[in-house]
Amino acid sequence: MSQLNRTSHRIQKNGKPTYFHNMPDIYDISEAPEIRPGRSGPGDIEARLASAKANLFVNGFRSLLDAALHEAVHAMDESEFRQFSDAGCLTKLVETFRDAGLLSMKVRREICEVLGTHNVPDASVYHAEFEAIRKSPVLNRSLAQQPWSPSNLETFNFGNIYSQLQQKSPNLLQLLQSFVSPVDAAESDAANGKRRVVMALSSMAHCRSKKTNFVPAMFSLYQYASGVPERPMLCMNHLGFGVSRRTLGRVLEQMAKYARGRLRGLGPSKHPVIFVFDNLTVPATVRYARLHNNSELLSYTAGYALLPPPSHQPMRFLQRSDLRIHRANAICIDDFIPTTLDLNNIHLCLQALVLQATRTCARYLEIKVPNVNDKMPSLEPIDVKEAPRVHPLPTYDYNEAIVDEVIEILNSIKEDVGMTPCQAEEELFLFFGDLLTVQNIRYLLLDCINLY
Repeated sequence: MSQLNRTSHRIQKNGKPTYFHNMPDIYDISEAPEIRPGRSGPGDIEARLASAKANLFVNGFRSLLDAALHEAVHAMDESEFRQFSDAGCLTKLVETFRDAGLLSMKVRREICEVLGTHNVPDASVYHAEFEAIRKSPVLNRSLAQQPWSPSNLETFNFGNIYSQLQQKSPNLLQLLQSFVSPVDAAESDAANGKRRVVMALSSMAHCRSKKTNFVPAMFSLYQYASGVPERPMLCMNHLGFGVSRRTLGRVLEQMAKYARGRLRGLGPSKHPVIFVFDNLTVPATVRYARLHNNSELLSYTAGYALLPPPSHQPMRFLQRSDLRIHRANAICIDDFIPTTLDLNNIHLCLQALVLQATRTCARYLEIKVPNVNDKMPSLEPIDVKEAPRVHPLPTYDYNEAIVDEVIEILNSIKEDVGMTPCQAEEELFLFFGDLLTVQNIRYLLLDCINLY
């Protein structure tokens, strides 16, 4: 503050306009307990600033910053500015602007033009903003947390991540955005630039801390789901755009635990479930075929449990007593003859097929045909907002073509969905599959009915 006192006395000594009329020296803010004439305490800063602003307006200045700018440009020499900078006042001033959100790139350039090549703390500002990004919760969200939730995947959005990072580090993001997107860029190009900025910052943050891996983990999950081999994923991990194989394994393990827990809740629930499974044949190839080392086909069984939407859910599973097998002898041909509505729908479908084929041939022969409706009729459409929930079943090491192994498949499904022995004996469940699956389940059902 000593050079500020000298500045005030120098201005008055050189005959400059008097900025403060009939008031003590505002620059003298020593911490002396007594208040003498011509001295004011540091607790009176608000009143002193108000008085200073009022006197500045009288002398033609717009604000305190306006007067300080004129002082730096027209009156302050280099030695005084050097003392101001070495005392840390310049750094504190820039940090105050940054914390208040006022230090935009345009203002930063103007400050640099005024101050020339002096020590302007741009690097420290960027470093502080990058540290804020590195510690941001949006980049430190763990996919392997306990308990895992699908909302971690559903909330992933580049626009939301960019907005949250921009609130913490506006200057750094504006600088990077100016690198990747021109000023007159279209809206789509600007969105692509935001994605690149998010990827660059997440990669740099991941290099500083391996726990900052939300965005790389999402890309590794997408690559794993797309069937990308392990070697390209390893290269992406080294570039910072993916996580390691071990981290990916932990995430998949948490996802599997959550899916298994959700699957085990289907049995105790009161909602009906439809089970679908089919054979899964996987070729096991070998590089060098020998007498006892040949390629073969491995037979597994894969399936899922389908939970219909509330508007399509029937009543709870039927009981064994509701199966009236004795009425099977009363089924006749009238039960299979289509109704008038069915015949009308079949007619509309065939008409649409003929019109589509005719239009295709006419387009090939360059013949103009009248504009007729050749679309298939819409019969009982399903609302996309009421999509069913699909719960994948584990892959079973059984072959559904063998009846004995079908029994093991049904027992495994019973254990995985959490059915009680009473449910398995008394309630009826719906199973869907191809002809072989239905045929084997039917044989088991007839045996159970005969035993019952």
